[in-house]
Amino acid sequence: MLGAKLFANRIHITKIAGKGWSVIALKSFIKIKEAVKLYGIGKDVFYRAIHSGELKAYKPNGRDFLLKVIEIEQWIESKPV
Repeated sequence: MLGAKLFANRIHITKIAGKGWSVIALKSFIKIKEAVKLYGIGKDVFYRAIHSGELKAYKPNGRDFLLKVIEIEQWIESKPV
């Protein structure tokens, strides 16, 4: 996968093998599925972080988890190597 991630202005453009270009831009909330593609982190990692309380999730429709982009980025930045 080729791509560019710009956290500061929440723009992500990526070329997925054989599937064309994907753009996620200027969203405050994203689904876990989008977060997996955007940040390259497995969905199990997101669910574990949500259930452990490390990451806050919202379910406005009672079904899909939504994550705040800014909170995801803060969570990632809190995990330095």
